[in-house]
Amino acid sequence: MSAAPNALGVSIRSVFLECRQWRDKPAGETYTSARLWINGRAVAILPFQYGGVDNMEDTAGLYLERVGILPGPDGYRHLARRLRELGVDYYTAAEWRTRRETWRDGESLTREELREELTATAYRAVSI
Repeated sequence: MSAAPNALGVSIRSVFLECRQWRDKPAGETYTSARLWINGRAVAILPFQYGGVDNMEDTAGLYLERVGILPGPDGYRHLARRLRELGVDYYTAAEWRTRRETWRDGESLTREELREELTATAYRAVSI
């Protein structure tokens, strides 16, 4: 599937949001962290935060807007729909983990680092 042009100037074929959830049983609250993959390459770790996968999708959407993959802010449409309209395949997976198995610290590539990573001919191991 061919994706529409974006501010990065890179063809985006797929976005995968890999979530790890932890439930604080005494308080009855859910916390989630995620790793964001674009075209099969890990590009960001979204830090541990209150809420479920829906909240994490909002956070991923903000990152994708910031780096220029998604055009402008649009908080009313679901991330999956926005990516589908651009011709990008979108996948999510969530699994329950212990608190120490979630990603605590967030880390993400900048727009320039992301462009360089996605246009590289071979996968370069990044610190993410």
